[in-house]
Amino acid sequence: MAFVLESERPIAVDSLDHLHPFGTIRDNSTNARFNAKLYALFPPRPLAILDLGCAGGGFVGECVQDGHRAVGLEGSDAPKRLGRGEWGRIPEHLFTCDVTARFVLRDRADGEPALFDVITAWELVEHIPRERLPGLFENVRRHLAPGGLFIVSTTSQPSVFEDHDLHVTREGRTWWIDRLREAGLSYRADYVRYFATQFVRGDFELGTSFHLVCSNRPDLPPPASWAQRLSDLRYEVGALERRAEYLLRASKGEVVPNGTMSRGLELWRVRELLRFYSNVATVHLIGRGR
Repeated sequence: MAFVLESERPIAVDSLDHLHPFGTIRDNSTNARFNAKLYALFPPRPLAILDLGCAGGGFVGECVQDGHRAVGLEGSDAPKRLGRGEWGRIPEHLFTCDVTARFVLRDRADGEPALFDVITAWELVEHIPRERLPGLFENVRRHLAPGGLFIVSTTSQPSVFEDHDLHVTREGRTWWIDRLREAGLSYRADYVRYFATQFVRGDFELGTSFHLVCSNRPDLPPPASWAQRLSDLRYEVGALERRAEYLLRASKGEVVPNGTMSRGLELWRVRELLRFYSNVATVHLIGRGR
């Protein structure tokens, strides 16, 4: 187990999402293209990633599978009790915790408080009552490494389930930017553009979702263009090729498969990512006349 959790409130017992765990037991979103673009922002090394409101833990599972130190916190114990998503496969990376009450994640190795390069909150903040947002943001501030990123997806639309609107704080982008700035987190529109809609959650087709990328470092350099990251592509493609080789071996019964995604679907996803990176590199090289 990479982390140890200390929390004032192990379960968000009064949360509507615990009392009516509709999304909690249903959601298990992943987006391999988001992961690839996220990793490209950092030097080739294992990242420390914290996902708040992790639901089924799919995003955490993908990060762990990619070789990173990832942990997810979920306010409801429903997915754990029901064994939904990744809770039965990587339980040492998933914990229940009310993320609006004080909690501390510590490194298992030395017991020191853990700092994370990236903290994500996929469609979480609109579920938090306004008076509890400062507690959430304080937990983020405490665990975010210097120069780290806090990535949020949210919506201003209602989500009614059994006569309860689960979205108790529905506000626009400017309102959230102001609240985050008050918490010491600077909004970075250039990083939102960098991901170019490739986020883990968000309904872009309906236009009801938006994303916020913030940092505790106001002078954080802008994200480099793909042209400046061709050396990183070699690292990422190598990792994808190794994953594709593993999937082929799993399909032949040579190794025991892990995860819940079908082997054929995941192999197709890896091949699509390889094609994507190949196209990026080709377009860049053609543009440079090579």
